[in-house]
Amino acid sequence: ERKVADEDVVVTLSHGGFVKRIPMHLYRRRVGSGKALAGMERYEDDYLERLFVARTQGWILAFTEGGQCHFLHVLDVPESARASRGQSVYSLLDGADRTDRIVSMIAIEDLSVQDHYLVFLSKKGVMKRTHLREFSHPRTGGVKASGVKPGDGIMDVALSDGTGEIMLLSRAGRAIRFPESQVSVVGRAAQGVKGMSLKGDDEVAGMLMIRRDATVLTVSEDGLGKRTLISDFPLQKRGGMGNMALPTGEKNAPIVAALEVLEADEVMIVTAAGSVTRAAADSVPVQGRRTAGRRMVDVQTGDRVVEVTRAQGRGGAPAQAIPTDDDDSQLDLL
Repeated sequence: ERKVADEDVVVTLSHGGFVKRIPMHLYRRRVGSGKALAGMERYEDDYLERLFVARTQGWILAFTEGGQCHFLHVLDVPESARASRGQSVYSLLDGADRTDRIVSMIAIEDLSVQDHYLVFLSKKGVMKRTHLREFSHPRTGGVKASGVKPGDGIMDVALSDGTGEIMLLSRAGRAIRFPESQVSVVGRAAQGVKGMSLKGDDEVAGMLMIRRDATVLTVSEDGLGKRTLISDFPLQKRGGMGNMALPTGEKNAPIVAALEVLEADEVMIVTAAGSVTRAAADSVPVQGRRTAGRRMVDVQTGDRVVEVTRAQGRGGAPAQAIPTDDDDSQLDLL
């Protein structure tokens, strides 16, 4: 058995599936000196997609589009003190299917904690909540985490205490906000209930767990973006079509991503051609639901925005609230 101190580390996952962990003291040193967290943006056809804090004695739950959950001990993630690419996450997960894309990774210190849920959302707007304790017995090869209908797939998974609100946004520019308590609590094999009604081939573009005073950032395929106050979206019952979040029509490109952002956040906007643009959240105007937004990135003919993810915050502050030495309040990660 490995004798390693139980401490906080930063774990990163790239779009190409490369994962690594960085000791917290090295992370703070790098961002404090104004250096990038990692060189992911420098690797051709790859970029940093996820960044989160984990405990070295804890677990990472990796959820796939096909509804599987794989268990990875944080200590099994290779440590890196430099801007290396890391190791393929699929090589660390026994029995993982490389064709079944990982869509979410969640750090958990105690898998048996009570009164917490995993919230699942599919591309077609189907949702469910499952008690975290149903994932308290890690298995080699993973476990079935959610049923998935043919032609659908898990789009995102979030951890929750069950007391907040959820907002869903669709590619066609619709948004719905409702209490999390309206989503049924069911077992691992269940598919769930309708969170949002979608027309035709529309799909969900983002799920926001509303817990803080923030704005909703929406970015479309053609590089237009805007921030909208959460209060602009009325609280409704789940299952409806919601309200307009962006104008729709032949001249309006679909929504690619929706993020809950604070003023100090920065985001990375990635195009299909591999261009990566960083933008400060507060440089994006706060506008109403019926406005199309303003240009965040120039998209060349034949190219399109494919991904928007949080980047390192300004002044060395990471956008996902990595704690500083004087702020231990952010370390409560179960």
